[in-house]
Amino acid sequence: MPRLRLLLLTLALQTSLAAACFAVEEAAGISVPEGFRATLFADDDLAHDIYSMTLDAEGRVVVAGAGYVKTLHDDDGDGVADRATLFSDVPRSGAHGMAFRGTDLYCTGDLGLLKLSDADGDGKADGEPEVLAQGRHPEHGVNGVVFGADGWIYVICGNDANIFERHVTSPHSPVEHPKTGTIFRVDPKTNMSEVVAHGFRNPYDFAFDAAGRMFTVDADGERDQHLPWYAPNRLFDIGVAQHHGWVLHGWQRSWNRPQSFFDSRARAVEVGRGSPTGVETYRHYAFPEKYNHGVFSQCWTLGRVYFFPLQENGGGYEATQETFLATTGAAGLAPVDMVIGKSGEMYVAIGGRGTRGSVFKIEYVAEQAKRQLPTEPLDQVLTAPQPQMAWSYAEWAPKAKALGREAFVAAALDEHRATAQRVRAIEVITEFLGGLQDGAEVDKLLGAKDDAVAARAIWSVACRRDEVCPPKFYRLTYHQSPRVRRAAWEAIASAAKFDAAVERCNWDSLQDPDRNVRSAALYAAERVLEKQPAAKINVEPSIAAIWTKASVGNATSDEIVAVIHQAVDRLETAKTEHEQEDAIRVVQIALGDITAEQVDPDVYAGYSPGRPRTAPLTMWDQLASKLDPIFPVGKPTVDTEIARTLAMIEQPAPNFVAEVGQFWTEDSTVEEDLHYLFCLSRIPGERSPEVVAAEAKAWLALHEKIADQRMTISQNWSLRVGEAFSAELQQTPQLAAAMLASDNFGMLEHSLFASYFTPEQQTAAATKIVDENDIEDITESWPDAMMPLVDKLPEAERLEVLRIRWDDFNMRHAVLARLGAARKEEDRPRFIESLLSASPQSVLLAAQILAEMPKENVSEDELLAAMKGLRSACMPGQPPEQSAAIAKLLAYWTNDASTNPNDPMGNLAEAYQGWFDWFAAKYPARNKELFAYAADEASWKTRLADVDWASGSAQRGEAIFAARGCKQCHASTGRLGPGLDNITGRFRQFDLFMAIVDPNRDVSPLFHTTQFMTRSGKSFIGTVVYESPAGTLIQTGPGVTERILEDEIVVRRPSRQSMMPVGLLNGVDDQGLADLYAYLQSLRTK
Repeated sequence: MPRLRLLLLTLALQTSLAAACFAVEEAAGISVPEGFRATLFADDDLAHDIYSMTLDAEGRVVVAGAGYVKTLHDDDGDGVADRATLFSDVPRSGAHGMAFRGTDLYCTGDLGLLKLSDADGDGKADGEPEVLAQGRHPEHGVNGVVFGADGWIYVICGNDANIFERHVTSPHSPVEHPKTGTIFRVDPKTNMSEVVAHGFRNPYDFAFDAAGRMFTVDADGERDQHLPWYAPNRLFDIGVAQHHGWVLHGWQRSWNRPQSFFDSRARAVEVGRGSPTGVETYRHYAFPEKYNHGVFSQCWTLGRVYFFPLQENGGGYEATQETFLATTGAAGLAPVDMVIGKSGEMYVAIGGRGTRGSVFKIEYVAEQAKRQLPTEPLDQVLTAPQPQMAWSYAEWAPKAKALGREAFVAAALDEHRATAQRVRAIEVITEFLGGLQDGAEVDKLLGAKDDAVAARAIWSVACRRDEVCPPKFYRLTYHQSPRVRRAAWEAIASAAKFDAAVERCNWDSLQDPDRNVRSAALYAAERVLEKQPAAKINVEPSIAAIWTKASVGNATSDEIVAVIHQAVDRLETAKTEHEQEDAIRVVQIALGDITAEQVDPDVYAGYSPGRPRTAPLTMWDQLASKLDPIFPVGKPTVDTEIARTLAMIEQPAPNFVAEVGQFWTEDSTVEEDLHYLFCLSRIPGERSPEVVAAEAKAWLALHEKIADQRMTISQNWSLRVGEAFSAELQQTPQLAAAMLASDNFGMLEHSLFASYFTPEQQTAAATKIVDENDIEDITESWPDAMMPLVDKLPEAERLEVLRIRWDDFNMRHAVLARLGAARKEEDRPRFIESLLSASPQSVLLAAQILAEMPKENVSEDELLAAMKGLRSACMPGQPPEQSAAIAKLLAYWTNDASTNPNDPMGNLAEAYQGWFDWFAAKYPARNKELFAYAADEASWKTRLADVDWASGSAQRGEAIFAARGCKQCHASTGRLGPGLDNITGRFRQFDLFMAIVDPNRDVSPLFHTTQFMTRSGKSFIGTVVYESPAGTLIQTGPGVTERILEDEIVVRRPSRQSMMPVGLLNGVDDQGLADLYAYLQSLRTK
């Protein structure tokens, strides 16, 4: 990877009012490879919070956000945008993808795929947009828009876009029953639409390479990291007609078929965590040659642009991952889109979540050999850079039409021309010049010695959408090149009808050693069997194809049983790993497939059968007895799925129980360990002492591995692990004693397991954990599950532990509640301190506790603390119960309730003004201190501009981070807030602090809350943890849960209120702000 160099981008002081507040932001660091330069093209004053970007036919940058599409103009040609003009104020929701053709803009947003026409060419859209295809536009909705070489508009969609069968209006649609996220295409001439691929979560963008392959990066299941089913961000070489693994709609739950499944597309690269956005392929000449053979992809979360060099391998590609661009400064880089300009420069747009919108220009400025520009019109067309971009299309398309068909046919057939030029000639013929015609030109191109030319010729003939699949495709399934075989099978998988000659295809491809060919052949076989059930195709080479034929033919129960027996036989006799993988997958599907829908407990989604059992119950018993002795086979992907299948069956499997311990080793991953632990917990039967000891060791080793590898635990990790452990403990109660007796028991995190022990065992566990750990080590925050264990200790010891842990802000509310129950006078200072807590629940509880304690000798300092608490509680966005409780406490302390309003509504500060007037009159010397507490947003803006940010200490900032309770929600095991990796890289300084001051400004759907109102008049806002017919369990704060009985709920509605409290920075001085920011900067992901 090229050596990275740091480029300091000096931003103009007047770029925006917001940026003007921060002199430190005027030098924003972006790291790019040696020889490249990054400069600021446009800042937030021209386009705030950008969602997507494209270039128009003149090569001008066009950006979109909520309620705007703007054209950026560099009037003086100095490489910096001087102004922005409004092209349209729709989509109101903000376009997630855009592409121009001439003066017309095609974009996603509002109602789906829209066309905004500018017929008079005045740079403004005319009238209302035309809806070309309907689709939803939430965060996982209709996204990127790209023109294909066939002239169709391609749109990539997330799993909430509602792309269903109604979008299939052509008999040639590769996918006829789309599931979850999709790529669909629309003919702009007829509005006919087809679905090309499906099974995505939320890919934001995609791109075509020079060979016509599509690439995207799909989003990960961010809540389930380090659980067995977690799927990271993943680069796909998209398979036509294929499912890409994601099986659920929405963002709250995740399950992805493993890539070993024959009904899931293999991944080119597993990228890791993040939020993928823009995708582009470089097909220009300004960057070094290596960048012409790969894919660029952006990550919004980590503030990076990745590059994936591609190397052709059989019918697909091998790829590696490099970081091309990363942020190192304070301005914030949250990339959302990228495009390639006329001179080969890359534009990178940033924005999202209400943040700074900007566009950066990335150029290669090092010396390199001059490229000889073509002078002949034909050569200019065939070598046109970025040919589907509007600016390139505007230059080459008129020339192509003028040259005519014969020139391009001759170019395609010319073996002396470069492969890329011959491929482009085929594409030009396909889009403009009537397509390839049967006869000599088709025969010669399909028989071309150059595999890339032959493959593109297959694609071109398929684009004609002949009524019956061209028989020429059938013989090409025997081609020696995997690339050509794949292209032939993908073309067959898109055909509307077949003749009898389809039986003569190379059906041995169903067991092709190349995964890309094998997958394409299987989807083609399914298509043939659906369209022509009588076709006699040889499915015997593939157990996956045998199942496909049975399922397409609505197999009877007896036929399903027969296929299951065949699959188990293949599992034992297969010579290749992929045959065994296919065999066990067929068994799973035949049993009703793996459910991904929510089950109880939810850990077993992915380990339970889906549809009602299609095979007789006796078959389930027989199957367990046949599969059990086979395990293990010594091939990781196969053993993983045999274990899962046994878990689905839920029948005794004594051999599996005896053998599974060998998979829990020092080198096995947390995900692998959990998979086999989850499977074991589903299988009934006795566990020998050796097995119990092995699984006890495995459960206890999980947290040690997590700590050793510095792993970031996902939001759902503890919930799902706890569910499986509870289930195993119910059928193996001796497991608890084995864990308690183990020398490995004693980590704080083991409280998760102890919470399921018997009361007596919990007391022993609490004692052992407290003894094993330094309870005065406040720097190590305790997990939530520790508090119920502390409750099991004798009172004196319990109170001692609670007081020592008072400064553990992760546990502060739980400690407060327990000390409050005791109402000891020595804890009064702690209750007073809690009136200034950033947690509304803690403030409310502290006020209630103090209102039930003696009020004699209330000090002036205590009154000031209460008044500060009231001032903070009156800030916008705070729950009214908080201010009411403090006001009630003041009335109790002062014996004067007359100042309290009867029914405070609206502006809380005005409602309680009487208390502020009272305090100012009675304690004028302290009033100034009160007035300075809890400033409003306008005051914050002024104050932040004067902070000496360079003086910040990350170590002191970490203490503030903990003291304000931030770790409770944003630490690695937190379930209530997003991770803060690279937070200063994504958000500029000003936006970040404003988000802390007012956390309700923009709340990610991942962290939307639910409001409940009860018959007793109580209101709760929090995250739903568990639901049942009897009631709902919600988490209202760190370590705070509420169980609401179903018959008590009168209102349940979504809330946009953040669980992050308002006033989090109240009482933090300027040095503290600098320290806190220094700590947040230290959280950059390396």
